[in-house]
Amino acid sequence: MEKEIALMNRVAVEAGRIARTFQEKGFEQKADKSKGDPFLTEADLAIDAYLKAEITKAFPNDAWLSEETVADDKRLTAHRCWIVDPIDGTKDFIDRTGSFAVSIGLAVEGRAVLGAVVAPMRDQYVLGVVGQGIWLNGQRHTLGPAKTLAESTCSISSRDEAKGLWEPYKKHFQVHIMGSIAYKMARAALGVEDLTISLTPKALWDVCAGDAILQAAGCRSTDRQGNPLHYDQPGLEVAGCIGCRAEVYAEVLALLGHKNAA
Repeated sequence: MEKEIALMNRVAVEAGRIARTFQEKGFEQKADKSKGDPFLTEADLAIDAYLKAEITKAFPNDAWLSEETVADDKRLTAHRCWIVDPIDGTKDFIDRTGSFAVSIGLAVEGRAVLGAVVAPMRDQYVLGVVGQGIWLNGQRHTLGPAKTLAESTCSISSRDEAKGLWEPYKKHFQVHIMGSIAYKMARAALGVEDLTISLTPKALWDVCAGDAILQAAGCRSTDRQGNPLHYDQPGLEVAGCIGCRAEVYAEVLALLGHKNAA
């Protein structure tokens, strides 16, 4: 993974710089999209074009899937596929909350193996490689001591909260509301929050990078029913997600009504 890591250390950081420049200088909001996140800006398109050009030049035989690109069936049979969300949390980007991220994942044989998540307004670049660990801004990072679930903080989406989906669970841990799911997953891998759960479906490009980072940190990463996340499936969504420390995973799964941990 040396070539892939070197590429991420260059292009992920540059994509974050591009996003930050649009935040500071302004951007054009495009027409609403009919799929996924209903927001689109020129920043999404510019970062998508930059990453696609750089990654496909470096790895021309790999498949490509992103939120801003029409899905190509090549990804279903390809050995490797890059899965990208140029701006995860576009509403937060538009609202300038800072809680958006550039999300770049690599799946091999349908499973996430590398993830890069850049939160430029938070000056954070998280890279994870399964089997090798995670880095924060170029420095190797390890998790601190585990907490009990009752002591834990779970990052959740404002959309799930607005729907009232979290009312049955709030008594079991603290909740922290923020945007980008990729950034939430990366923060759970860093131990900023202790876990993140999405109760509603997520697109493959939302979770691939965060999935790899969580696994690289030694955490559990599955859908909300306890199934591993697969990226060579015909559909473009997974059934929500769980990202947490291994020590509390079975308890989280039971809390959500599922007993069999993958």
